[in-house]
This record gives sequence, C-alpha cells and structure tokens, in this order.
Amino acid sequence: MKWCFCIALICICCRAGAQGIFQIRGDKPISFKFELINNVVLVPLTINGMPFSFLLDTGVKETILFANTEDSLFLHNQNKTKFRGIGIEDGVEGILSTDNVVEIEGVAVDSLHWIYVIQGTALDISSDVGAAVNGILGSKFFNSFAVKVDYPKKRITLYPRGYDYRKAVRRYERTDLTIENDRPYMEADILTDTTWTRGKMLVDMGNTDPLMVFAFLLPDFRVKEPLVEEYIARGFNGAIHGKRNRIRRVELVDFKLHYPIVSYPDSNAFFMSKLAENRIGSIGSQVLQRFHLLIDYSQKALYLRRNRDFNKPFMLNMAGIEVRHDGMTWTKELVKPTSQQNKEKQTASNQGLPSTLLMIYSNIPLY
Repeated sequence: MKWCFCIALICICCRAGAQGIFQIRGDKPISFKFELINNVVLVPLTINGMPFSFLLDTGVKETILFANTEDSLFLHNQNKTKFRGIGIEDGVEGILSTDNVVEIEGVAVDSLHWIYVIQGTALDISSDVGAAVNGILGSKFFNSFAVKVDYPKKRITLYPRGYDYRKAVRRYERTDLTIENDRPYMEADILTDTTWTRGKMLVDMGNTDPLMVFAFLLPDFRVKEPLVEEYIARGFNGAIHGKRNRIRRVELVDFKLHYPIVSYPDSNAFFMSKLAENRIGSIGSQVLQRFHLLIDYSQKALYLRRNRDFNKPFMLNMAGIEVRHDGMTWTKELVKPTSQQNKEKQTASNQGLPSTLLMIYSNIPLY
C-alpha cells in the first residue's frame, strides 16, 4: 500500500509581522546529507538549540511542528491560533510561535522563523513514514535559495541568492514554474489510454505517490480498470481514500515516463475553493526522485536531468501485508543514579522503540 500526505494548511489568525529567511554561512554553495525513507526526504534541523527531524515538502507553505502543548516551552512568542486543512472544516487548535532560531545541519540559519505547532495526535505522520518525523519544512526553505537535490547520493546543495549556478545545470532541461501561494506548479502531459490530458500540477515532494490526479475536476475523465480502491492520503481528520491505477505515460518537458501509478482521491476530501486555479493534480516524489533536480523559486524555474533510477518500473505493494509504525508515545521519567545505571540505560533505550501492527488487506493486480 502506498500513501501520501495531503495537507493544505491555513492559519486563522490576525497577527501581522515579518518572517525571516534562511541565510547560508558564506557566499558559496554548501551541501548536506539527508535521509530518504519511504520516498520522503528527511532533513536534520534544530529549533532554538533542540534537535529534530523534519520532512522536506514543496507542497506545504508553513513550517509545522508536531508537539504536545506542554512540550513546546522552548518556543518563542507563543500565541493560540486555529488551523484548517484537507478533511476538516471546523479547524484544530494550535500555536503560532514567532522569532525562533532554526538551523539546518549547521549550514543555514533563520533567526526570525515562524513555526505552527499542531498537536501530534492531530496529524500522525510518523506512523506512515516508519520513522520519527517531528514536523514539516515547507516553502520558507525553498524561498530562501536555489535548492539542488541529488537523490542517489542523498545530498542537498544550497545556492545563495544571485549565485550563478549555470555550470551546475548545463546538462539539465529547464521548465518554467508558476509560484502560487508559495507553492510550485508546472505543466505536464498525461496519456491514460488513448486520451491525452494536459494541465497544471503541483510539484509535491511530500506526496509519496508517483502522480495524483483530481479526476472529479476533468470533464469526461474516467478512471480505467484494472484499479484498486484503497487508502490514498492522510489529512487532519485521518485517512483519505480513493482509487489507483496505472496509466500509459506521463511527459515532463522532454522526459517520458512509462506506466506510472496514479492515485485519484475522493472529491469529498477537498475544498474546491482552496485548490489552485486550473490545477489537475500533483507530481509526487516517486517521479521526482528519478531526476537530479534544481528548483529555484526566485527565477520560477525547475531544472531536470534523469538519474540512474529513471527507467526503474513503478511498483505497487502486492504482498498483501504491511508492517506499520504504530505512532509515537511521549513519556516522562525520573532516573535515579544508582549502581544499576547501565542496566537502566539499557531498559530506557528500549522504551523508545515503536510498536508495530500488521495490516492485512487485498490488492487487485494493476496489470
């Protein structure tokens, strides 16, 4: 079973102010390593000196931290607010914290960073990723510099604003982006069977599917069999369901990807007024990680070059069984320094291990 995050976060508050941007240490490109787990990019960062692991996501505007209210005392200037997102109308309570010092792997820092704190149980991402995810780092990161992502080497390179990176992309194909509400969109062509569909799609690093298409927005579009109906995404109110099948081809610039898997979420999970005008879907990480890519919001440009994984087939889990991280549990303990200290350390280290549950379900072969 594949999955993706489908989060459109809107903050309901009246606070006015200016956020900072990330600054690189020095005036030359600088790089750092990331983790690639279950098709999402996890980057290490610190907030006011506290270490965390955040999911890097072009599909989310703000920086989001998952934390219990009592565990957010290290954050600056806290104010209660309310959030809305896909799958919830009334919103959920949270905290807006301003003027925080956020540092990414010691290479970039923002000392005026705004952070939106959501109760960890309201949006449990760790259970889907299978690793601890403390939050989401969105467009505030990508607005600060040009970002080059090398998926095979698991390395991100940051280029200072105004830096001439033409040599770094001399063998890349360039395509235009439109930046709307701090999110990047590009044009793509989809061949379902014998019918071509062209439209604007969100470039979404946080979506773990290859492609997502809003079939309910396309006149006369029909999801062709064979298909499966299953869990598609996670919103504030839990699971979002829909369909999946395999289409003939998707074309990005001059690149042709054959037989990608496409998810079609149910229409009742979305607020039509919140979707960008003329958007028909998303390009997810299983497509993006087949490229070396450089994304530059300031120049409204995306540079692509195929990497060694470009021709790998798109796969769907057909095992019929899934091992799933069962979420994170916060515990507080007082440890006494006794002669049994080594034994207690060993016990304490085991308490952080996630429990698992086995999910058994049936799948229909796509081909």
